[in-house]
Amino acid sequence: MIRYFTYITLALILIFSVRVYAGPVQGDKIKPFSLTGTDSKVLSWNPGRVTVMSFCAFWCDTWKEQNKKLNRCRNVLNIPKDDIITISIDGRWSDVSKGKIDGSVMLDLKGALTQKLGINRVPYTLIVDKSGIVRYASQGIIKESPVINAIKSCIQSGATDQGTIYLTFDDFPNKPAGISTTPQKEPNERLLDVLKKYDVKATFFCICNSLDTAADLTKRLINEGHSVQVHSWDHNRENPKLEDCISKITDITGIKPVLYRPPGSEELISLDNTTMPKLPVVNPYDYTRPGKNELKRRILMAVKPNCVILLHAGVQETIDILPDIITSLKQQGYVFRSLPEK
Repeated sequence: MIRYFTYITLALILIFSVRVYAGPVQGDKIKPFSLTGTDSKVLSWNPGRVTVMSFCAFWCDTWKEQNKKLNRCRNVLNIPKDDIITISIDGRWSDVSKGKIDGSVMLDLKGALTQKLGINRVPYTLIVDKSGIVRYASQGIIKESPVINAIKSCIQSGATDQGTIYLTFDDFPNKPAGISTTPQKEPNERLLDVLKKYDVKATFFCICNSLDTAADLTKRLINEGHSVQVHSWDHNRENPKLEDCISKITDITGIKPVLYRPPGSEELISLDNTTMPKLPVVNPYDYTRPGKNELKRRILMAVKPNCVILLHAGVQETIDILPDIITSLKQQGYVFRSLPEK
């Protein structure tokens, strides 16, 4: 029996370690779907109205607190009950929950919709605008204030408020071992090609002892409107050799850097004693190679106005998802700028 249990446990670990669920994030589009209602009739959802979708499991008591908070949000906004849909991820609809949900309930009897959307954590909440675009997504029991603000924004304008995104890349121009290249272009060139195609300006924090071997690429950064700043001389936080870094970047680009981000840090430090604004940082740890879907989820679930997205040069997964990230954020009304603001 113990051996049998061990085999089953190992099999489950293998299944869930190989199959990565990401879940919808801001900017994704939800397609129309139909599920069974609690009275066994088929219920359908189609774009056309602002909808809150709460994916829950009734065997998990978190749905109770989730439902209370969603009801309070609905009362504050005075929106119709049917605009809040609770979706049972496995089709369960127990006696405990009957009559206690204020709004529509759909049962994903075989879990097909949940699996298609990549949801494996509950509660999972989506706010979808009239066109079917996800404008808010969160895991766990909701916080009322951001949900209320997101619904208001969708009702009033159909999109989130505009804000600025600061896209940043550490470790330029280093290329970590194991990164594949094409005969024509190496990863840093492909990264710059993506930014140029989508007309996005970014900030590059450099490993400065490597810049001589990438002088042309570094000049290209400047010519295409990007910002070149300091990450250290040789990725040594204890001895970053800032003066050497400043001299090297100035010699190659003709522009003196004014920002320093230490290795292993999210902090931005001024090199010319100017006051740096405190900006929220979205750090998806792309250098750990979590997979493209997971990396995309980490970024789009956490992004907010005026935030810094911390990425790394040379990471293939980052280059691959960058078009989707840029497109999604632009659709939401965000604009991209480099640091420091001019």
